Amino acid sequence: MIHLLSALAVILVIPSGLVSCSTYGHIPPKQQRDAIQPGMTTEDTALKLLGKPGRTDKDSLRRRHGWTQLQLETGFVRVSQFQILVDQSGLVLNKNDHEGQIAKTGRVITTTTNPSAFRSPSLDILAPGMSGRECERILGNPISRELLISGEIERVWIDQVSNVYLLTNQKPTQYIVTFDANDRLTKAQTKH
Repeated sequence: MIHLLSALAVILVIPSGLVSCSTYGHIPPKQQRDAIQPGMTTEDTALKLLGKPGRTDKDSLRRRHGWTQLQLETGFVRVSQFQILVDQSGLVLNKNDHEGQIAKTGRVITTTTNPSAFRSPSLDILAPGMSGRECERILGNPISRELLISGEIERVWIDQVSNVYLLTNQKPTQYIVTFDANDRLTKAQTKH
């Protein structure tokens, strides 16, 4: 998530009139992503299909390969992520395919297609055990849905923020919500 936010910080300070459509990073085509079947596809087969990942993380039990693409289009930035989690034996355990977008409406950047949809709610409205989809109905489309090396899924929403961050030092509030392998909420926190 840190790499994604760093890349977005650079893009958000570009005046929206200067860029109409540019692409940064690479994500494999949908047909190749769809061919990956957790529990059946091997890591070698997956990497042959998907190509070189933009990032690989590992611990003693698992490896996570990820691809990220940022696409600047008139009016918004599209963020596409694809990740696979692999066990010690080289078998794909899980995959994550997510697309978020940040609408550019003048000086305000939001994580949803509707700038009024995300209104800095209190985390009290989220309860342990809620599904990821229930949280998305409350908070809107997350900017990031990341498969963690632990097998958990982390979704991140970003509060409204001015694109003059470098001038005002105003940091957005991040809503970071973690879900277990069954997509049930286990932890919610904010970060400024």
